[in-house]
Amino acid sequence: MSTVSASQQQLPVSGILVGGAAVSGWTPRELEIDTVEGKHDVLTMKVLVAEKDPARWRDSPIAFSWGTRSSGVGNFNGYVSAVEKAQDFQKNPLVTLTLMSASWKMTGGDPRFWASQTTEAIAKSVAAPHRLAVVADPNDYLWPAFSQTTESDWGTIVKAAHGISFIVAVYNGVIRLIDPLRTLNKGEAVVRLMKSTNTFDEKALLIDFTPLATSKSDRISHTPKWAYLTSAGTTRKVNEDGIHFHSDVYIPDAARARMQAESLTRNVDAWNYRATARVRGNARINVGSVVEVVTGLSNTTVDTNDGMWLVVGAKTILSDSSYQQILMLVRDKPRPATQLRAEPFWGRQARPTLRLSGDTWVSSWQNVA
Repeated sequence: MSTVSASQQQLPVSGILVGGAAVSGWTPRELEIDTVEGKHDVLTMKVLVAEKDPARWRDSPIAFSWGTRSSGVGNFNGYVSAVEKAQDFQKNPLVTLTLMSASWKMTGGDPRFWASQTTEAIAKSVAAPHRLAVVADPNDYLWPAFSQTTESDWGTIVKAAHGISFIVAVYNGVIRLIDPLRTLNKGEAVVRLMKSTNTFDEKALLIDFTPLATSKSDRISHTPKWAYLTSAGTTRKVNEDGIHFHSDVYIPDAARARMQAESLTRNVDAWNYRATARVRGNARINVGSVVEVVTGLSNTTVDTNDGMWLVVGAKTILSDSSYQQILMLVRDKPRPATQLRAEPFWGRQARPTLRLSGDTWVSSWQNVA
């Protein structure tokens, strides 16, 4: 097995803290960051370090910065969930760390019940004991009854969000409940992904783009068929000739029926427009953000795959030879690009951060209403 000396060029990873204390002698060799809607962020870091018992780091809080000045710098705050040592006889053995985001501590939970509560209120009550924050896009639907049974606290938040067809992402200890259709309709892109024959062009972020196979009939272009009972007890059908997403079940709660019909249009699982894109590494691209894609070599939107896409997954790879991302993209229909620049979800407030309280990461936004 060939070894790598600590004198070789290091990755753009800096400021590593374990248990709140700075570490020395660490040489990161590879970092993979997997972020997917509705799941905890999972990182795999391979690092050369002179340590006899790296297993002692398990369950410890860990933090570091990654990225470059030109592509943005991201901060990670989470926990060491697993440690694997390659070979004991090496002076600086390669240690593989599996890291989980700050939401990882929400893996437990107790049965609870809510009545006449919004998804945002439910999520905030679940996240509060963990001292994490919740920010939600507007939605006034009240759950007549919602229960946590065998789900973890994290799973409960995801279940409530998915129940109104929202997606879930985490940023610096803030659990974001995102309305995907509203996000796309705003037409705000965090970055333009375009190709170039000049490999040194800082704007040439798009390496390749692969649209996924879709049905010839776009289901989202049709209003779904649904019905509800009026206050007089009679059945009212809406768009009787519509596409069947579900069986014809007449729902006695008109508000619930309306919410279901609206949620179908924003349900990313039903969207037929999907694609993957391989791009240069960029710390500004997160799950829940919108990117503008230009697949041609000209600075114009001409291809049917061009325009605005929602990011529902991103895998970032940092190694000695690569700094790239593989993005999972979705949208409900072709969406021509606009020139609006994305406003960060924190707006004019201070950017959310995490701090250590004992061995637990605590959000600076934990008391934000």
